[in-house]
Amino acid sequence: NHLLGRCDLQGNAELMAKVAGTYISLARDAVPVVPDAGYWMRLVAVGQQVCLRIWADGSNEPALPDLSATTPTAAAPGGIGLYGFASPGGAVRFGALSVVAG
Repeated sequence: NHLLGRCDLQGNAELMAKVAGTYISLARDAVPVVPDAGYWMRLVAVGQQVCLRIWADGSNEPALPDLSATTPTAAAPGGIGLYGFASPGGAVRFGALSVVAG
């Protein structure tokens, strides 16, 4: 089981959970994005509550999450990963990554 926060180049943001091998959409909404701009994402999971914030590089992190939801199961210790899909001729770049248990 794991949680997934994502956003595409059209600004479609989504929170998902994978439970027993099946992805479940927990929340989705549009967020403003500009192609070729840098963005930060923060996914926070505490118990069964999960939220996602997305903001442009150089801007302040928003006080309220763009998406929030309740997961079917509580968050548990595990791994973390990054992935990205680039359009033809495009690139995906990752910068800083931090993981905080608490």
